[in-house]
Amino acid sequence: PPGQGAGAEIMLAVINQVLSLSAEPPLPVPPAWTPLPLGLLAPRGWALEQLLLQANSLSGYMPLSTFPGADTVNQSVWVGGTAAPKGGTDQWLPYWANGNVPLLMLLRAAGPAAVARLDPAAQLGPVVDRMMQYVLGHVNRSKSGPGAGWIGPFLNEPGDTNGHGLWDPLNMCRALLMYSEGEPSSRPAVAAAVVAHLTAEARLLESDPVYKWAATRWPTFVQVCLYVVDHVVPQFAGARAVLPLGAAGTTKLLMGASRLFRAKGMDWRGYYNGSSAVRFPTGPVAGWNTHDHGVNNAEGALAWPAMDRRLGAAQGEADAAMTLVLSRLDEYQGQPNALFCADEAERGAESGVS
Repeated sequence: PPGQGAGAEIMLAVINQVLSLSAEPPLPVPPAWTPLPLGLLAPRGWALEQLLLQANSLSGYMPLSTFPGADTVNQSVWVGGTAAPKGGTDQWLPYWANGNVPLLMLLRAAGPAAVARLDPAAQLGPVVDRMMQYVLGHVNRSKSGPGAGWIGPFLNEPGDTNGHGLWDPLNMCRALLMYSEGEPSSRPAVAAAVVAHLTAEARLLESDPVYKWAATRWPTFVQVCLYVVDHVVPQFAGARAVLPLGAAGTTKLLMGASRLFRAKGMDWRGYYNGSSAVRFPTGPVAGWNTHDHGVNNAEGALAWPAMDRRLGAAQGEADAAMTLVLSRLDEYQGQPNALFCADEAERGAESGVS
């Protein structure tokens, strides 16, 4: 968006300092595999029936539901609603969108006959389209300040000691990027919004604390940044409205910000090998905390080795890290169905799955 260039140039200088201290490569290591974009493959048979079942039941009806807690989605401040943040966070609509945007894109890829089987009372298609357009139309277009370029509510920032501010919008970034795969006409607006938001987060990372939710889930930030480097930068290399810093400058900014987020985030290696003060539990966790949180381990620890590799770690190092995580989870938190147990903190191999 217009007005982002000056702030981004200042942030680029900061990221250059970070990169100058690192021996890691300026470009990401190529991915081992590349997911096919939504819309390229169409579900059929059993897969299509399962997607329709999901869309025509609780998932698809959430935007219209009066069930307790549904207002955090259908009346979210993300889309102009008045629902109070639950637990001090507005992460709930981004979570819903991160699942239901690709659900809708897959059904649209299946063709008109599949779309015609969507329950018209749920209005899943119009609801998703309207939500994505609302988010894109309400990006913070300020020319200065910590919220410049931010998508969604600027909640708990700067200085969020729970880590919601830096992490919560990332699911919406993912939802927007998936929407742009299925709806190509939205790609320029989505690309500009996501790049502007990541630039704003990079600016905050210079001084912002990285605690709890953001600390454990730093790989999510890296994933979104690398998606932009892999897909958005090549497509919009000459479009300054999308990439104010140009292709090379945007790549440098996002690579530096990814490494800075990783450095300030959770030390998953130390947690799993027992070398840090916070260590992996070998039994049920008493109480509740974010580092022993099951979903945080799924979002953070299971993604850490691959993101480390793409940021420059050796292949053997990344393979050893993945083996460490899986072996520890399997031995101490694993279940016979190949899942690991958490409620919400890890509950030990002898507990049931929650």
